[in-house]
Amino acid sequence: TVEVREGLEDFFSIIGHQDELDGHGPSNNVFVTNKTVNFTGELQPDNSALKNADLTFVWGIQGPTNLSTSEHESSIFTQNITVVGVYRITLNITANLTEYGFVRAGTITKEINLKAPVKSVLFTGNTFVENGSLFRLNVTWDGSSAFIFCHYFSTNKSDHGCFDSGIVLDVSTYSFSRYLDVNGTMYVNMGIRNDVSQVMKTVKITVYKGMFLYFL
Repeated sequence: TVEVREGLEDFFSIIGHQDELDGHGPSNNVFVTNKTVNFTGELQPDNSALKNADLTFVWGIQGPTNLSTSEHESSIFTQNITVVGVYRITLNITANLTEYGFVRAGTITKEINLKAPVKSVLFTGNTFVENGSLFRLNVTWDGSSAFIFCHYFSTNKSDHGCFDSGIVLDVSTYSFSRYLDVNGTMYVNMGIRNDVSQVMKTVKITVYKGMFLYFL
């Protein structure tokens, strides 16, 4: 009889990677929906005995969708998750250490959070403004909170980020206003960011000189 020893989870960790985040995610626990995520069971580099072992990997996933019954026997676990929510990744590992006369086993779990990117940005407001009047704009969008929203006015269209001066929002809407007193074309440049995406948008504003009537 081969002895089975527990505790293999002390030598492995689950690493998640998603190319679409391009390193901008807050950690390897947060990912964007509708894009492929690759999970690997990573062995601690200083464990030489397990490097030569015959390893068996069995993956599972539980969460808001019907992925809860999935099991995959592979060293790499690939998923494209379409529904926002918290999921639990499970990795059962068995290491056959025949030269030492025993088998070691363990279970690793990792909690991940799937979020929707910022999209469908819409604007409502008065973009044709009389000089000295109040410009108003309401912005709405879709995506998972929390968000950072920022904006700035300029005489040129720009996609320069402004998130260092942005505000944090739990809702996907924001309104602002400003008096405009210079004739011509202006732009309001806006940025919206969440944990898995960011977008820059620009709205063109035309400021015109009003007509004055004089009565004698």
